[in-house]
Amino acid sequence: MTEKFTVMESEINWPLTYFGIILVWIGILITAGVVLILSYDILDYGFTDYLYYKTGQFFTLVVAGAVILALSVLMIFYMIRGRKRDYRKVVVDEKGIYMYDSGNTIISAFLYAELCPSNEIYFPDIGGKTSYKPVFAQSLLVFKPNKSGETVMHSISLHHNYYSFKNKYELYRHFLLGIQTFRPDLKIGHRTLEEYALTPEAPEVPKFGKFEWVITVIAFAIILGLIYVFYLFIKLFSK
Repeated sequence: MTEKFTVMESEINWPLTYFGIILVWIGILITAGVVLILSYDILDYGFTDYLYYKTGQFFTLVVAGAVILALSVLMIFYMIRGRKRDYRKVVVDEKGIYMYDSGNTIISAFLYAELCPSNEIYFPDIGGKTSYKPVFAQSLLVFKPNKSGETVMHSISLHHNYYSFKNKYELYRHFLLGIQTFRPDLKIGHRTLEEYALTPEAPEVPKFGKFEWVITVIAFAIILGLIYVFYLFIKLFSK
């Protein structure tokens, strides 16, 4: 069985990845522009005069500017850090699932041999989780011992990553197939089996590629819209 188990590797969705990167940098530039405009309003009016005659507005603008600037710095930090440290490649083979960074170094791994039965009464050994807010995301829930030997639940998630993968669903499914093949003693939740079409009666699972595109565009449009509305509110309040 081990020799027949194929190796599956992640495929990066470059258009979606670049699209997300561009939108985030646009958001950073917009927040930076809002901070500059707020600073210009204060300096144009006169720092001392603004503080004396518009004390309430002054502190509101200072706090708002500080918050926006902090968010911008955090986004920049994530963009720099995420490119180097987020999952660049994911591989599923006969031993388990491995996550690699941009330097091709393993930063996380879940081996079949390490997995153990659930210590939760009403939770299977292997389960799944699907969320729809703020975007559609799937993950697997497994149990394995920590450094002290205590059994702990872990989440295997390929979402919310710097790089967007085309075949997240297939990677999850292949990992579950590996568990069925090499760890038949572990029980996979029936709902998870159906969700990943691993039972004879399981319905065909729809692909979510286009759905993810639409949700991502809507999410970023909402974020940019909120930033613009916040800017208009500050402009109105500062008059």
